[in-house]
Amino acid sequence: MDDTLKTKVQLLEEMTDLREKAERLDFIIEGTNVGTWDWYVQTGETVFNEKWAEIVGYTLEELEPVTIKTWVQLAHPDDLEESNRLLEKHIAGELDYYDFECRVKHKNGTWVWVHDRGKLVQWDDEGRPYRMSGTHTDITERKRAEDSLRRVNEILDRFFEHQQVLVAYLDSDFNFIRVNRAYALNGKREPEDFTGKNHFDLYPDEDNYRIFKNVVETGEVYSTQAKPFHHPDQPDRGTTYWDWSLAPVRDSNGNVEGLVLVLSDVSEREKMAQELQEKEKKYRNLIEDMPVLVCRFTEDGTLTFTNSAYDRCFGGEGSTLTGQNLYKFIPASELERVKRKIRLLCEESPVITYEHRVVTSDGSTRWYKWVDRAILDEGGKITEYQSTGIDITDMLVQSTTVERQHEVFTEVLQHVPIGILLTDDKDRIRFVNDVFLSMTGYSRKGLLGNCISSYMKRQMFKKQKKRRITDKYLKEEFADFLRPDSTELATRTICMFLDNPYQPEYNYAYFVTDVSFQKKLDVKQVRLQSQIESIIRELDELNESFEDSLMLKNIRIRELPEFDEIEKCILRYIEDGATNALIAKKMELAEITIKKRVSKIYTRLGIENRYQLIEYLKTTYLK
Repeated sequence: MDDTLKTKVQLLEEMTDLREKAERLDFIIEGTNVGTWDWYVQTGETVFNEKWAEIVGYTLEELEPVTIKTWVQLAHPDDLEESNRLLEKHIAGELDYYDFECRVKHKNGTWVWVHDRGKLVQWDDEGRPYRMSGTHTDITERKRAEDSLRRVNEILDRFFEHQQVLVAYLDSDFNFIRVNRAYALNGKREPEDFTGKNHFDLYPDEDNYRIFKNVVETGEVYSTQAKPFHHPDQPDRGTTYWDWSLAPVRDSNGNVEGLVLVLSDVSEREKMAQELQEKEKKYRNLIEDMPVLVCRFTEDGTLTFTNSAYDRCFGGEGSTLTGQNLYKFIPASELERVKRKIRLLCEESPVITYEHRVVTSDGSTRWYKWVDRAILDEGGKITEYQSTGIDITDMLVQSTTVERQHEVFTEVLQHVPIGILLTDDKDRIRFVNDVFLSMTGYSRKGLLGNCISSYMKRQMFKKQKKRRITDKYLKEEFADFLRPDSTELATRTICMFLDNPYQPEYNYAYFVTDVSFQKKLDVKQVRLQSQIESIIRELDELNESFEDSLMLKNIRIRELPEFDEIEKCILRYIEDGATNALIAKKMELAEITIKKRVSKIYTRLGIENRYQLIEYLKTTYLK
């Protein structure tokens, strides 16, 4: 083979090799999904591939004729200055590559981010730059992700700095990396004072050190509540209590590289909890020492709580009746009526009052007046029942004047541990106990005769008073009473409608409890206070039994042998001046039944009217 033929074969092989390399390069460019550009520096001519045009939403035909001006027109004006500066430095040999991230205007009017990278690849015979080649890569999604991450970091930084709880970030050796301002202020330092310092150099504690070490070793979160802490750098603070958690931070390999410590000072809450326990103990002692029977029971009658008086009455000294059934202590003759009364309790009518006989542990029969209350959950569903009872046997057989009962009643109100005011139908104050005076700072003389609303920040129960009251108790409200010095006293106030013919000057009773300190307590304390007040209100209801007992004030029960029990009861009401309709209501009988009974009594005694009946009773049976 001659030299010419060899040269042609060699040239053909080189051309084939170049073609294969060009194809491979095209495949690589197509596979990497990048736009390419060639810029002839001296003429300004540019060559773009189709992908370069697609990045900005065009076809190459739409952009023709393409020159360096095409790029300048599409580039963001704010990025051109930096782009030109980098190009000049590359052409001057100061940079190996031209490398810049910039914004390019899309056909739809939005801006897309591209990574523009290029290199000078050819010079002319005089050594001047001739040709530069490079690529455009669409990095819009990456930029959006970076922007989103930046915003998230800004939010986290803002949250970290302005969070009221104490937050610290430490490395796995417990050195502080960063703390928020709340953490620093608690230590009476600036946040930068903690950076690089070891937690246990500042706050040595062997127990906490073991906890931190265990979190690093196991990678498990640790949390605790109300953990006591003594401040070595602030001994005057004494013991404080903290809710805190310690969470591990893992690296990409899953190893713990740091810890996030979050603390919340609950010293005040712990103090209130201790005060609550003291109050629970005090009120339990109060309930235990009261001569009133108190119990709680479920729907089937199972007793869930009984005080000592209840246990002594039905089980004898030293007994405990909790867990037994309430209905076994009610006589068979009274059982169905009691169950019927309890079944009437509901969310709309949660309280009921009635009387019935009981047989005590020593075998004696006594009369008790009971106030039963339905205990409701937040949804209004009955969870259990509460019953309080007072022995009214002696009240039924003794002669007590209205005046004396009034004295006893007001004396009781004076010793109830809440503020009480009684008002007439115009809401003018007619009675106020010492507790309310002490609570507000008023004098009794300064209050009596004045309208109660003038001492309230706002009118209470206004809408409810406009309708006739059927359930006796009005809804409790939080209200502010104004003290003489114009300061406000936060209270929980309950209003009760009084329908008492013997004391017509009293129409409403206000039960006022100072809750200024309780507003800081949690929901458990508020519920406890509400339960205690329910018992106190029921004690007030029981006091009204004094008035009911006046129906029998001058008659000796056992000295009426010629009458049955119903007739004896009718005689008691008649002697007190009650009408047939009122007697029927109080005895829960039909009015026609009462009329027939009264007529039989008249016939038996040979009299014609009530006046003669009362005279007969006075001359025959009165003391």
